Amino acid sequence: MIFSNKFTTVIALSALFYGCSASVDKKEETNKTTERLQVQKLSVLSQNDIREEASIDSIVTARKYTIQACLADGLQVKSLAGRSITLSNGKVLTTDVSGCVTWDKVVELDYKGQNNCHAFEESMSVEGSDLKTSAKYSLDPMSNTFSDLSRSSGCVGTTPKAQKRSEFVKAKSELILERIEIMPDGVLDIIKSDVKDIGFSAKYDTCLSSYSSGKRIRRANVEVSIRDPRTGKVFKKEAKTTVTGCLSGVFKSTYEQYGYSQWLDYDFSVRVLDGVLVGEEIGRKIYMNPWEQNRVTFAVDSDPEYGYGEVKENPIKRNNQIQIDGVMYILIGNDNDKFTVNDYLGLSISRSYQVVLNPRVDRGMLFTEGSRRYTELKDGRFKLSFMVLAPQKTDIPITSENFNDFTFITGAQKTVEVKNGVINDLISLQIKVTDLPKLATRTVTVFKLEPVNEIKLDGAIVTGFFKAKIPWIKTNVFKADDLNMSSEQAGLKNATASEKGVSLNTDLNLGSMVSEADIAKWKENILLGKNEENDFEWDQLNKSDSEFTSKQVAFKRYIEFLFSNITELTDKRTFDNPFKKSARAIFENHLAKTLPDVRTYKDLAQFKAQTKIDFTPTEIENVVVGNNDFSPEMIRKVCESVFPAPQQKYGWGGSINKNAKTEYCVRHPGKFFDIKKFRHIKKVKSINPLLATGFGFSVAARYNLAEGHQEQMWKNVRVGFDISTKFDALKFLTMGLRFFDFGMGKSWNDYENEGIGNDVSTYANVGVERFVIEVAGDYENCLLIYGKGYYNYSFGGYSRSTNPADYAEIQFPVKSYVCSEQKDTKVNESWYYMQEYTNDTSIMRDPFDPSTVKFIKVVRGYDKYIEIEKSLKDANKVFMVTGTLAQTTPDQVLLDNWGHLIDNPELNEDDKGFLLLDNIDGSFPGTIDVAPKPKSTRDTWWLKML
Repeated sequence: MIFSNKFTTVIALSALFYGCSASVDKKEETNKTTERLQVQKLSVLSQNDIREEASIDSIVTARKYTIQACLADGLQVKSLAGRSITLSNGKVLTTDVSGCVTWDKVVELDYKGQNNCHAFEESMSVEGSDLKTSAKYSLDPMSNTFSDLSRSSGCVGTTPKAQKRSEFVKAKSELILERIEIMPDGVLDIIKSDVKDIGFSAKYDTCLSSYSSGKRIRRANVEVSIRDPRTGKVFKKEAKTTVTGCLSGVFKSTYEQYGYSQWLDYDFSVRVLDGVLVGEEIGRKIYMNPWEQNRVTFAVDSDPEYGYGEVKENPIKRNNQIQIDGVMYILIGNDNDKFTVNDYLGLSISRSYQVVLNPRVDRGMLFTEGSRRYTELKDGRFKLSFMVLAPQKTDIPITSENFNDFTFITGAQKTVEVKNGVINDLISLQIKVTDLPKLATRTVTVFKLEPVNEIKLDGAIVTGFFKAKIPWIKTNVFKADDLNMSSEQAGLKNATASEKGVSLNTDLNLGSMVSEADIAKWKENILLGKNEENDFEWDQLNKSDSEFTSKQVAFKRYIEFLFSNITELTDKRTFDNPFKKSARAIFENHLAKTLPDVRTYKDLAQFKAQTKIDFTPTEIENVVVGNNDFSPEMIRKVCESVFPAPQQKYGWGGSINKNAKTEYCVRHPGKFFDIKKFRHIKKVKSINPLLATGFGFSVAARYNLAEGHQEQMWKNVRVGFDISTKFDALKFLTMGLRFFDFGMGKSWNDYENEGIGNDVSTYANVGVERFVIEVAGDYENCLLIYGKGYYNYSFGGYSRSTNPADYAEIQFPVKSYVCSEQKDTKVNESWYYMQEYTNDTSIMRDPFDPSTVKFIKVVRGYDKYIEIEKSLKDANKVFMVTGTLAQTTPDQVLLDNWGHLIDNPELNEDDKGFLLLDNIDGSFPGTIDVAPKPKSTRDTWWLKML
């Protein structure tokens, strides 16, 4: 058994070893058979493009290659000519006489792939034998390359070319966007100067290629997108590339009309909509300068390879500015419908001026050589602000050094239209009559022309001279840099809608240093006709590198403050009057000062109860001041109140029932008392201008001119002159008001009085303009009755009295002021403008300098005018011809005599003086002095028509 097992094991091992040896032999035989069939040559016989469309211009989607493999028997035992060869796909091919077979291979082009290299292995076996082999090759249809992998690595692997291609695809696209040509195509809108954005169109041209094939992409549907990064708006348009692979079109966009010249960047891109490259997209930035639409500076391609032109930086990044070189004023006339009279009988007239100017646009720095920097302003709507300032001294131009010496007179603001580059419009100026003397001399105008809406166009502020006496004048203007600094430089900003109404300054934020109290004070100063050192400096202007000084900033801020509040300031200046009391209270306050023992009564009932005089409202209303115009009934009432009827007694002549003094008083009232009638306005309801006329008179003097020496001091004379030798209680402000300062100094002359000299005759002409206006409103009619003091009288035999006291001097005790109730009445009141006229073409004298005008005055009321006229003609005074008008009434005299009229605790003494100077027109505020009807004289005959 043991032997048997061992034998069996030996037999098995022998069989195993034999089997292994047979298997190895068989494998070796197979390898020899395989190695025996060899591919001697592997090549591409031909290549054909397969296109998306039948057209030869359509894009290639695939390529068909005809591949030839030439076979050979490595042992040269068998001929392979005419043998059948089976390929991998089972297809049977027959070798030619050279033992070669051919087959077709179609390879698609992957334009979006990173690598188009494909490796193939084609197995081949000879029918009827064990001969077989395989052909390994690679194809890249994009580069059209074929490789026998038995002889080279081909395109398989990371070759430098494949690596470059891979990197390109990661960074860019399969598409190549060639040079982008951009040309101006026109403006889409009618250009108006009051719009911010202007539409324009531009034409683009470019071509599209495939990176992989290096060929143009022809007849492909694409979408062009052009995005404006500033607005986010995207212009899109579908197009089809031409047979040359190019495309063109026109796109629309906008630009800020008044921005500075610059290149705007746009994102330009093209996306393929169909075909093998569907979804592929490529783009880059382009730059356009629509402010300069010419070929050289209009557009630039950002690709340095295709770009043309140069994107430059504008060194002056400033918006366009309005430029004004001159303004023409033409006086049209008075606009009577806009005359106003306030409740203190302060008159404001309205004068209409035709204003003509040709604004232009300063376009700033431009890149196009020879282009116009200044161009006319196109048609559009703008806001024109215009104000008149008067110098308190003799300043000529207004600057940052002297702007505090100018007072605000009037202003206007209006929306105007530019047509054909010209602004031609009417502006009405409200002018307070007490400001007419200021307008008669040299005044300064400040113009501001600015857009109605925010359109990025900087407005212009210019200054010039305004000579109201000249009916037609064209004046050049000055555009100072400090008045046209930016809001940021001046520390200003426009208030938002939510902020308006919160601050007294409703339009501008003037900075933290300017308080509400400051603004209120400035407005009050303008109302008073004064100016002072206004602190309009910006609290943050403490930089040494600032372009403007603190004074220049203050100047800019002050002018902007005036413009921002021009309507309110004009209304206050020309209509308001800062009196606190009523017209009657002001007058009674004056009586209390000038006639301390006068009694005032609140109404007729109180007057009757205390004086026993029973006046009726009709009697007071019908009183006409003048000789014998006081009714006999009223005269008797007054006389009997002073001289009561005596008790009945008897004498040689019989009984005496009347007081002889009463009867004498009735017959001769003017010897005992005077009356004066006044009207006090309570409320003005309407006005109606009736008459405007002009006339003149001359004042002359003859005196001896001798030699001698005289020296005197003078100082700070602002108000003019006093033509009265004293201040009469019933004469108010009979002085010509002046509005400038003389300062302080000395004047002297030498003379030698030897009784020898020359007779010199001089004269002066005074022109007078008169306005007559019917003022309807509620009036109070009042009478002032006051005794004349002592009077020595006799009865002249009318009555025999044995009482010596009847022949003594007596005092008439009645000093009363009484008013009836208010009544709706129409009253004609007159205003007079008086001025000395001299030669305006003097070669040495400055006729528009306020310091050289001797006499200029506005008065209200006929009686006040007559007082001044008589005084000027008085041979004992001859103020006009001796040149002494301007140095006789300092401010303190005015305040001492008339400061009591201003019962306003908020005003100091200086402010009261300014108020009197600026608002008083020679009569009591709101009071009409009812004067006698003028007689027919050569001086006053023309007044009879009223």
